[in-house]
Amino acid sequence: MVDELIKTGVQKVLSENYPYLLRPAVMYAKVTAAQTADGYYVYALKILDKNGEVDNGFKEIPNVRSKVQAESGSTVAVALPYGELNPFILGAVV
Repeated sequence: MVDELIKTGVQKVLSENYPYLLRPAVMYAKVTAAQTADGYYVYALKILDKNGEVDNGFKEIPNVRSKVQAESGSTVAVALPYGELNPFILGAVV
C-alpha cells in the first residue's frame, strides 16, 4: 500500500515538473506530408514506437519546419528539445 502511494506521488511529480523524463529524447517519425516554403521543408509527422509502428499516443504533428530534406513516406529521427512536442528533425533513417 505504501509502495503504491509513493509510486503515485513520484509519477505525479514527474508528469507535472519533469515531463521530458517520461518520453525518449530521440524518436523515429514517419513523414506523412512534405512541402517546401520560404526556403524550408515543411512536414507533417507521425511518431513511431520502438517497433516502428505508429504510436497512437501522439497526434500527427503538422508544420514541422526543417532544413533536412525527406520524402513523404520516409522515416526520420527527431529530437524533442526540453521535452516539448516541437520536434527537431535530425536526419533520415536508412
